[in-house]
Formats: sequence, C-alpha cells, structure tokens
Amino acid sequence: MSGQRTIKFFIEKREMECKVIGEMRASEEVCLLSQDDNLLEDSYYDEQGFGVDLLFNTEEHTYLKDELEQLVKNRLSNFTSKSLDGFQLERYHEFITDEEHLIFMSSIKSCIDIQEFPLDKDSIPIRIGEIINQKLGLSCEGMDDREFFCLRLVRPQKHQDCNPPHKDIYIDRLRNAVNLYIPICGSDEHSSLSLIEGSHKWLESETEVSENGVEVNGVKYSVPAICGTKNDFNLSRPNPKVGEVLFFSPYLIHGAGYNFNNDITRVSLEMRLWKS
Repeated sequence: MSGQRTIKFFIEKREMECKVIGEMRASEEVCLLSQDDNLLEDSYYDEQGFGVDLLFNTEEHTYLKDELEQLVKNRLSNFTSKSLDGFQLERYHEFITDEEHLIFMSSIKSCIDIQEFPLDKDSIPIRIGEIINQKLGLSCEGMDDREFFCLRLVRPQKHQDCNPPHKDIYIDRLRNAVNLYIPICGSDEHSSLSLIEGSHKWLESETEVSENGVEVNGVKYSVPAICGTKNDFNLSRPNPKVGEVLFFSPYLIHGAGYNFNNDITRVSLEMRLWKS
C-alpha cells in the first residue's frame, strides 16, 4: 500500500503530526524479538525494554563533552561559512545554516570510528554488561569487526533533525543488540529520546510499518517508520541525566527525539553492543 498519509502520535501527551509518503510493508503475526537475541532477558528491564543507569562520573562526562566539542568544531570548519570563534556544542545551531547542517550530518552519517572516542571504549560494554547480566562487545558478525559510535545533533525546533518513530531491527545488521543513548548536553524532558515501553514484545501485526526510504515531512529516511499501531501510540521520554545512559532494546519503538527547546542544541551519543 502506497501514497500519502498523515500519522498522529503523542510525545508525553503532546500531539504530533507527520506527513508520510511511501510504501507500507506487509505485517505478520510474529514477535521478531522471539527469533533473535534478547539481551535484556536476564535483567530487571526485560518487560519494559529499557533502563537508565549511571555510566560516567562528573569528571569523565566533562572531559567527554570537551573532547567532543573540539571534534565537532574541527569537522564543522569544513562545512560552515560562519566563524567558529566561541563555539559551544549547546550553541551549534547558531553556527550553521539549515543546508550546511544537512550536509555536515550526512558526512558523519556512517558514524565515527571508535578510536576517536575520548574515553576508555572497553569500559562501556563492561559497565552495561554488569547491569543487564551479559558479556558484551562493540562489534558483531556482519559489521566487518568495525567498532563505532554515532553523534546526534538535534537543533531546537528543527523537527527534521531526528528520525520518526521506528525500530532499528528492520535493518538486519542492527538486530540482536542493545542500544545506548548517552546525553552530552541539551538533553532534557523537552528534547531527549522518546520510546514506547514494552513495544519490543509487540506482534508485527500490531503496527503499521513503512518500507525503507519513506519520506516524512519532506525528508527521506533510510530507516522504516512506524506509521500506526493498534496499541497506544504515546511515546515517553525516560530523560537520563548528565553522566547517565539510557539503554534499550532495538526492537522497541523509539525515535522522535524532537527538541522542543528554543535556544539549545541537544547533543547525544548513540552506541550499540552485542553479545561477545
């Protein structure tokens, strides 16, 4: 089924509306998680599909933010026409135009090699593994042993800067994992990642899912969008604080991390871990 439609959902009871153009995929009476690795099954978080816990102390987080700020500034100098004097991550939106932002984000779309991660990369799978009772690593089969992290910059009131509601697992290489959302700055109750608790265990027949390459509000996305559900289409924001991490199943409906703030860019890291 194809064509244009309007989808409606809620983020913390705030109604959102998106124009969607593209093909819809057929659904089945199956829970995809039941066929794959459920990395939360031996933890307290299995039923809800996510959790929040401490990842970095204050000193580590400050160092991480400072180093990422320099990384972004160095890369951004090749894309913006503005002076970067006084650049700060929180003010990223003041240093770049809409067109420059799209080109810049496209340049880091394939994520950043883990060797550029400012802190001890091996401490992260160890820490998350302790929380969910799994032995974890940063790579898996099908990823060519590539280890990486992703940088997300979501400008205030720019809803094209983040994905629509989706599940990562419609992209095969992203199955069997646990996802991490690590706030760096500007992440709060008005801007942090949204999700639907328990949706990782829904049947596919309970949701309406697009094919790859769907257009949402005029922007094409590689990840299929969730366009409807027979259940509650209300996303919540767990809102991890500075130094904390939101870990969640990639089978969970998430995304729509719209930044409703007026004057601060939301910066976060995205990482994935698999059984090692």
